[in-house]
Amino acid sequence: MTDTPTVLPVSKFKLSLQALITIVSFASAFPFIQMVERGGVDASALTALRYGFSALFFLPFCFHRRYLPEKKDLPRILVCALLGTALYSFLLNYGEKNVSASAASLIVSACPIIAAFIGALFLNEKLSAFGWIGSFIALAGVAIVCFSHGAISAEDPYSPLIVLLASCFSGSYTVLQRPIVQRYGAMKTLGYMTVIAGLCSLPFLPTGLMELSHSDLTTRVSLGLLVICPTLIGYGCWAAFCGEIGGAKAGIILYAIPPITIILSIFLEGDLPTLPVLLGGAIALSGMAVTKIRKKA
Repeated sequence: MTDTPTVLPVSKFKLSLQALITIVSFASAFPFIQMVERGGVDASALTALRYGFSALFFLPFCFHRRYLPEKKDLPRILVCALLGTALYSFLLNYGEKNVSASAASLIVSACPIIAAFIGALFLNEKLSAFGWIGSFIALAGVAIVCFSHGAISAEDPYSPLIVLLASCFSGSYTVLQRPIVQRYGAMKTLGYMTVIAGLCSLPFLPTGLMELSHSDLTTRVSLGLLVICPTLIGYGCWAAFCGEIGGAKAGIILYAIPPITIILSIFLEGDLPTLPVLLGGAIALSGMAVTKIRKKA
C-alpha cells in the first residue's frame, strides 16, 4: 500500500518532462531551419546535413547484431523513416523558404488530427468527442494561417500547402511508429529512423557540405542546434512519449508548439507574426483546450 503513492507521481513526472522537452525542442526547429536556409543551404541539402550528422551518433550501434531490428519490422520502420523523417524534413524545409517559422509551426499543428484519424482507423486508439471537436476547431485555425497573407509569399503561394503535406506525413509517422517504440524502445527507434533518413538523403550531402563550407558562423551554429535539439533530443522524447500513451493522445501536445515557436522566432529572427497568423493561432490553441475537456460521469 505504501508503494502506490510513490509510483504514479514518478510516472506522471516522466510523461510531463517528455512532453515539455518535446514541445520546446520541436518549436526550436522552425526558426533554426530558416536561419540555416537564409545562410545559403538548400532544402534537400539541409535534410542531408541534419540527418547525416545525426546518424553519426547512432552509426556505431548498427554494427552490433543485438541492436538490429527483426526482418518482419523492417517495412514499417522504412515507411516511418521515409514519411515521418526524410520526406517530412524536406517538405518542411522547402515550405519554410516562403512561409514564416511561426506560420509553419501553426500549419504543422494539424498533425494531431491526422494522427488521431489514423490511430482510430487502424490501431483502435480512442479519442473522445471533445477530442475530435477540438481537433477540427484547431484545423480551422490552421486554415486561417494557410490563407493569410502573412504566411505566404507572392512568388510561391503553394508553400503553405507543402508544409501542410509535411504535417500529413508527420501525423502518419506519429501513429505508425508506436509498435516499433513499444518493441525496441525510444532510442533504438530514433536510431533506425535517423540512420535511414541519413542514407536516403545521402546523395544531397556533398552539396550540403559545400554550401555549409561557404556559410557564416551563425548558420553553422544554427545547424548544430538543429541536429542536437529537435532531431536527437526532441525525436527521442517524442518517440518515448508516443510509446507510452499512443499517437492519437500524444499528438495533442503538438498544439502547444506554435506559441513557443513564435516567442523563439521573435528573439532569434526578429520575426513578428501578423494579425491573421495570431488569430489563426489563437483558434488552433482554443481547439487544443477543447480536446482537454473530460466528460463527467
